[in-house]
Amino acid sequence: TDLSMVAKVLVVFFIEQIIETRVISPLVVGNRLKMHPATTIIVMLGAGSVWGLWGVIGGIPIYAVMKI
Repeated sequence: TDLSMVAKVLVVFFIEQIIETRVISPLVVGNRLKMHPATTIIVMLGAGSVWGLWGVIGGIPIYAVMKI
């Protein structure tokens, strides 16, 4: 196989992952929970900075429960 093609595929994969993680997921989660996308991103960033990976994973569910 051509190594330049492998490199191109990896670059496209990583760009897709970044877009999905940073843009698409917050929009989908925000719509399902009736949250503004900016709120979703702020909660994920804030909880992630305080509690790390567990904050990113649990921040949105905790916020949704607190919002009720």
